[in-house]
This record gives sequence, structure tokens and C-alpha cells, in this order.
Amino acid sequence: MQYVTLQDCYEELFQIAMEFDASERAPDYRSNRKGLQELEGILKRVRESWYRGLIVKAAYLFVAICKGHLFINGNKRLSLIITLDFLYRNGFTRQKPVTRRSYRRWFAAEFPQYVLVNRRLPSTYGWAYYNLNKAIASDTVNSFNDLKWKVEKFLRFSVTKGF
Repeated sequence: MQYVTLQDCYEELFQIAMEFDASERAPDYRSNRKGLQELEGILKRVRESWYRGLIVKAAYLFVAICKGHLFINGNKRLSLIITLDFLYRNGFTRQKPVTRRSYRRWFAAEFPQYVLVNRRLPSTYGWAYYNLNKAIASDTVNSFNDLKWKVEKFLRFSVTKGF
């Protein structure tokens, strides 16, 4: 299994995250020592054996970074960039053909209190990941493990291996 390192973040992923959404200013991730230490801890913990399987590890990364408030701003986009990079490194390079209607049903079942944002994004997948990030970040009902389980289900519903 190939893991994302803090060095990968410095070399590429921080820059991608900073350019990801021009509508909101991203922090300079590199200048926040405390946030970097916390991120490094998450990137090390994901390697532990109690997170078994690639999807479980990806879900942990997503929720831990998104909910961890490591940085003043930009945690949601960083969680998405790091999680997708981790999946891609490990062969999950294709999205399953899921429709927006199917995603709407999934969100209604998993996050009934969340109101989907109908922001125009270039793809159904972009829209779904955007809403997943918002749903996780705004959730005050579910535990960390419950959120991780929901992200696992979302990823199993959404991604597949292949080149």
C-alpha cells in the first residue's frame, strides 16, 4: 500500500489544495507548525494495523483531516485532495457510474439532516464529493467512527479500481 507523506503534501498536495477553490482563500498550510504536526500524526496513524483495508484508511484520512480543524481554513479541501491522492496511488482511479439522483438518495439516507448544496460543478462526482465534505464538516450528530463508516460506504458506492 502506498501512503501519502507530509513530504508529498509539501511537494504537491498543498499547492493543489490552495488552487482548488478560488471562491475561498486557502491558508498557507506550510506556515502553521501546529497544523503540520497534527497532519503528520494523522498521516502516520493511517498506517496502523487497526485501520484495515484501503477504503477504511481513506475514510479515516477524510474524516480526521476534515473534522480535525488542523488549519484555520482549507481543511475540507485538504481532506479531499489527500484522500483522492491516496486512493489514486493505490489503484482506485475510476468513478463508478453513479447518477446525481442516486447520490441524492444516498445523502437522504445517510445524512437526513443535511441540505444538499446545488452548486454547479463540472461533474456529478465533484458535486457529490463537495456535498460529502460539507455534510461531514457540519455534522454534529454522529461520532467520529459513525462518520468514518458513512465515508467508507460513500467510497464503496463511488470508486473502483482500474486504469
